[in-house]
Amino acid sequence: MIEQTDYCGLVSGRNTDKSNLFDIFYGELKTAPMINSYHLSLECTLHDVYEMPSNDLFIGEIIAGYADDGYLTDDRQDLASLILFF
Repeated sequence: MIEQTDYCGLVSGRNTDKSNLFDIFYGELKTAPMINSYHLSLECTLHDVYEMPSNDLFIGEIIAGYADDGYLTDDRQDLASLILFF
């Protein structure tokens, strides 16, 4: 997924629709697209945006998490297995 990820970082979503680059699904919110082939996805709501001199700070809340079964232990995220993946 290196090519798609690189492209997403180089091209502005303001001017280009990048939604067809990935196979996506929707979780509880029904409005936040997540990528099927990623091993871990976190679904978030945005609470506030603080404009800073060089960038913006986004404050949000994780609503749900989705992980491949291979990265779960007793139905909980196994952080050690995710770290080994990266």
